This record gives sequence, C-alpha cells and structure tokens, in this order.
Amino acid sequence: MTGSEAYTIEAEKSLKSFSSVLENPDIHYGYYLCAMDAYFHMVKLALQVSPAGSLAEAALSSFSPYLSIVYGEDKGMVIPCVRDVCYEPIKDPKGLKDFLKNRRRAFQ
Repeated sequence: MTGSEAYTIEAEKSLKSFSSVLENPDIHYGYYLCAMDAYFHMVKLALQVSPAGSLAEAALSSFSPYLSIVYGEDKGMVIPCVRDVCYEPIKDPKGLKDFLKNRRRAFQ
C-alpha cells in the first residue's frame, strides 16, 4: 500500500514463516488464508482527484474485499494497481466501477 519494497519483503517473510500452519489446520488457518488472499488480490486505487468529486465518490461507494484507497495530487484520474502492476488511469466513474466489477468477476 505504501509502495515501500521493504514492507513487501517483510509481508512475504511473514507469510512464508506461517506457511507451516497449513500442515495442522486450526483457528489460525483461516486468518492465514485471508492474509494470502489479500496479498495476491489487494487492489490499490491511487485517487488523484478531489475527495469531493464524483470519481472519488465512485471509489468510496464501490465494494471490493481488498481495496486500498490512497489520495494524491488532483490530476482528474484514478490509477488502479494490483500488487506491482498498475493499469491505465481511469478518468470517469463508470470506467472505475467497470474495472472493479471485472476484477471481482475474475476471482469468482
């Protein structure tokens, strides 16, 4: 979420160190699987829009299980990223809703 490679490395180390949980499923098993799911499917929206604008409103009203919203300088667009892959900037609310809908559909 922060863009810091150091945090990504630490997250990977943590997930690897708890991978032994899969051998003996208990209550922690579900938490581990949720963490893995978030790690691979987190959608980061870099909102380069006014927080009061329609594009920001579309982002805030959209549901996605693992959605991170980060505000930046107002350039009239949203840049969606998944892990270290960023997609074309989106400049309208419908385009953003379509992007998020297609992401959810891909993992159903």
